[in-house]
Amino acid sequence: MQIAAAQPAEKKDPPPPVKKPVVKPKEEVKDPRAEELAEAQITRLSAVYEGMPADEAGKIFAKLPDPLVEKLLRRMDERQVGKLLLALDVQRAAKITESLAKTKAAN
Repeated sequence: MQIAAAQPAEKKDPPPPVKKPVVKPKEEVKDPRAEELAEAQITRLSAVYEGMPADEAGKIFAKLPDPLVEKLLRRMDERQVGKLLLALDVQRAAKITESLAKTKAAN
């Protein structure tokens, strides 16, 4: 009995890559009043925090993102802003102060 030599399998070209359709994100339709409402909300919140004792408001500010804290502080009385900055971590208060100063100088 003779054993047949194994023949190499025919090489097939790999299938062409499947092109995935490009999905573009839907354009958001913005309410023209949304920005105005957001600004009004920030103004209202700043009044709430301004009326709170600085050490209590500072505890809350410590958990808020810097851009929001800056927006709130811009609408507050300067004396209250100073008290709130004292209630924050020194490094963070310095960073926020620097950002407030740059924005103020640009205006």
